[in-house]
Amino acid sequence: MALLHEDPVFGLNADTRGTFTSDVYVGLGLSIAAAILSGIAVFGLLYNILWQAFQNVSQSGDRDSTRASHLQIFYVSLLFSHLLQSLGTLLNLVWLRNAGVTEGGLCTTQAILRQTGQIGGALATLAITFSTWAIVIKGWRRCPPSLAAILVLAIWISALLLSPMQLAIRRESPFFGNTKYWCWIRPSYGLRDAIVFDMGWLWMAAIFEIILYFSAVVAIVSRCVLLGLGNLRQSSQRSVLTMAIYMIWYPVMYVTAVLPLSINRIWYFTRPHHEPPFAFTAASLVVFTLLGFFDVLLFIITRPKLVLRAGNGGTESVRPEKVATFRRPKRNGAGIVDDLIPLPFVTTNTVPNADDVLDINWSSNYAPAADGKDNELSSWEADTPRSSTISSFEGNGQCLRGESQVPWN
Repeated sequence: MALLHEDPVFGLNADTRGTFTSDVYVGLGLSIAAAILSGIAVFGLLYNILWQAFQNVSQSGDRDSTRASHLQIFYVSLLFSHLLQSLGTLLNLVWLRNAGVTEGGLCTTQAILRQTGQIGGALATLAITFSTWAIVIKGWRRCPPSLAAILVLAIWISALLLSPMQLAIRRESPFFGNTKYWCWIRPSYGLRDAIVFDMGWLWMAAIFEIILYFSAVVAIVSRCVLLGLGNLRQSSQRSVLTMAIYMIWYPVMYVTAVLPLSINRIWYFTRPHHEPPFAFTAASLVVFTLLGFFDVLLFIITRPKLVLRAGNGGTESVRPEKVATFRRPKRNGAGIVDDLIPLPFVTTNTVPNADDVLDINWSSNYAPAADGKDNELSSWEADTPRSSTISSFEGNGQCLRGESQVPWN
C-alpha cells in the first residue's frame, strides 16, 4: 500500500509516515501557528462584516439603503479564500501526528482547500486592484453590487474548475498527492501543471498589482505636483503621502508573500534531486500562510469605511456643512479645462455640470479656492454612502468651492 502511487521522478511514496525529523516538526508547527493566527483574524473580520450587514438590514428594514458596496463584496470573497487556505494548512497537524504524509481523502482535501483558496484569493485580489485603479485613475463609477456579485460567482466557478473539478478527469495517477511535507499537485505532473492550475494565477495577480497600484501612485503624485503641492495645507500633504504609501503596501505585501513560495516550488519541480533547504521551504510556507492576517491588518488600516457598522449602513459619521474645494488645472496655459481633480483623491476626469454625479471618497483639507468673477452655481449629487447633496458650488475656471455633507474623518 505504501508504494501504490510512488512518484517515478521524486521517489515519494504515498505513505511517508515516520520520516519527519525534528526540524520538520518545528517548521510545520510554525505553519500551523500561522494558519491559526490568520484563521482567527480572517474569521473575526468576516464575522463582523456579515453580522453587521445582517444587523443593518434588520434594523432599517431597507435592503437597498444598507446593501454592501462592490469592494465589500470582493473583500468578503477574499476573506473566504484566506479562510480556506488556513483550514488547509491546519491539516498539517495530522502529518505531524503521523510524522509523515499519507495520501488519501485527507491529503486530497488539504490540496483542494489550499489550491482553491490560493486561486480564489488571487482572482479576488485582482478584482480589488482593478476596481481601485479604475476609480482612482479613470474616474469610473462604482461597480454595481449586482455586477460585483456576478464577478465573485465567476471567481469561484474558476477556482472550482481549476481545483476540485480536476478529480473528475481520468489520469494515470492521482492529480493531488504527497509533496513530502504537505499535499498539493503531485510532483510527477511537473512545473507546467503547477503554473497552469495554481502558481500562474498568483503571479498574474502580483504583476497586475505592481503595475496598477504603482501607476495610480504616480498619477496621484503627478497631478498633485501639477496643481502645486506646496499650495495644499499640511494635513492635505500628509493625506496625499499616506494614500500613496497605502497603495504601495498592497503590491509589496502580496509579492513578499508569493515570491518566496514561488521560488521554492520552482526549485522543487526543476531540481528533484537537489530540493531546497527545508528552512527555506518552511519559511516560505509560513510567510504565505500569514497573508490572510496581513490582509486583515491592511484592510482595517487603509479601508476602515468598508467595515460595516451597525446603525449606519456601513458609513462613517457625517458632519454637515464642511468646505470641500476642487481645483481645476489649465491646459497649455490657455485656460482650457478638461479635468476636475479633487485633492488628495482623484475621482473623476470630467468637469461636471449641474446635477452631475460626483464620486467623493476623501473630503477634507483640500486646496483653498481662488477668488474670481463670473462665478457659476451648480448643484451636484455626491455618490457617497449616504448620497449626500453637495450644493452652492461656485468657481471661476481655476477652482470650485462649496459646502457639502460628506463622510468626514
